[in-house]
Amino acid sequence: MIKRASIYFFLFLALSGISCTVFHENDYWRKGVPWTEKDSWYTGFYTYPWGDDDSGWIFAELILPVPNSRLDKAIRLLSDVPVVRLDIEQAEYILDQRSLNPEILLKVIVMEEEREAERIEKKSTQISSEDISKKMKNWAKDHRHTAEKARNLQGKLNPYLVRAVVLNEPTGAFSAYMKSDELWIEHFQLERGPVPMKKYPVVIFLESQPLKVYTEILLAE
Repeated sequence: MIKRASIYFFLFLALSGISCTVFHENDYWRKGVPWTEKDSWYTGFYTYPWGDDDSGWIFAELILPVPNSRLDKAIRLLSDVPVVRLDIEQAEYILDQRSLNPEILLKVIVMEEEREAERIEKKSTQISSEDISKKMKNWAKDHRHTAEKARNLQGKLNPYLVRAVVLNEPTGAFSAYMKSDELWIEHFQLERGPVPMKKYPVVIFLESQPLKVYTEILLAE
C-alpha cells in the first residue's frame, strides 16, 4: 500500500464530510473560470503513467516542501533546470533542518507498515466471515509489501531539489511518481477563489536523477 499524499488528503476530506469536486487545470480553462495565470514551472501531465502499477509512487515521507525562509534560494537554484542533485548538507540547509537522514525516514515507514499489517492480521482472526477475513489478510500483505519496498530503498536514496507548483500550499499535500527517467509531481489542495499559481520547490529522496519533470495541480472546492 504505497503512500500517496494526495490520496490520503482526499480520503480525509471524504471522511470529514467535506463535499469536494476535483479539477485539473484544463477543466477550469474549459469552464472559463481561470483561477490563476499559469506559472512558468507549470507543465501539466501529458499522460498518467501509473495505471495499476504502484511501484513508481514515492513515499509521502520522502517529499519535503522547502520552507518559506528558503524558497527564494531554492527557486534561484532551479531557474534554469527542473531538478538539482544535492548532498545531505545542502538538503539540510534548503530545508532548514538538522540531522536529515533518509534511512531514518525509511525505518519509520517500515515500522508503521509492519505494525499496521500485524494489527490487521490480528483483527482478521476475530472476524467470522471468511470473505472479509481473507480480504483483511490481503490488506495486511499490501502493508508488508510496502514495508519491504521501503526496506529495499535503504542505502539507495539521494536528495534532489525539484520544481513544483501550488495554489494554496498550506491546505494540501504533494505526491510524486517516477518511471524510468521521468518524474510526475502534483499538489492537491483546497481552494475557492482565484489565487496566483506559485513556484514551490520540494526536496525528494530518489534512487536516480530524473531527466524530465512534469508538474500538475489538483483542486478541491
